Amino acid sequence: RPALAFPGATLFGGGRGFMGASEVHNMPDDPSAIQVHMMIPGKLTGAIVGKQGSTIQQLSSQSGCLKLGVTKRTNSSQRHVICIGGLSEVQAAQQLVNSTALAAAESAGVDSSALQQVEVTFWIPKQFSGAVIGKQGANLGNIREQAGVKVQFGKEEVKEMRPCTIVGTLQSVLQAENLICDLLQQEMQSKSPGKANNGAGASGESKTHFQM
Repeated sequence: RPALAFPGATLFGGGRGFMGASEVHNMPDDPSAIQVHMMIPGKLTGAIVGKQGSTIQQLSSQSGCLKLGVTKRTNSSQRHVICIGGLSEVQAAQQLVNSTALAAAESAGVDSSALQQVEVTFWIPKQFSGAVIGKQGANLGNIREQAGVKVQFGKEEVKEMRPCTIVGTLQSVLQAENLICDLLQQEMQSKSPGKANNGAGASGESKTHFQM
């Protein structure tokens, strides 16, 4: 699949925190799709995009993401890789982007130790926000404890989604994403059992509803 070049937007909070509305994209009709934005140092953009987009097209093909792209340059020193697809495809993309960034860090003048901590924003459908947060924040607390990550759930709403920022090692972040998808699946099943079960069954027994 060709990688898409997404239009950029001004970043809030000097490159940290939540992103502008034009960086958040409409979701495909498939309810199993998720949208995750992964922060990268701007100096590594060239290595991840590649000449005429060749590298990111390859990463898109390898991961199987429906959409994979990098936001345009802004005043921030950070850029964002936008991943849209099923959980397994989006996580494969994050791992490929991270490994590509690590391989290019030295030549790009980036301290590779800075890449040991990953920051992503997982965009949650607003109707499922409560299920992810939990009563008095209990579910977010469980995610922090089980995955060993920092989690912040934003009040902003963009295209009927709310941002959940996760910070930690790559494996910890991926574990947190799995936990969030488990909560989303449980909520879907409780609201529409037939539809949720059908989605899960079509994905294979070893996959959750959030696989494509």
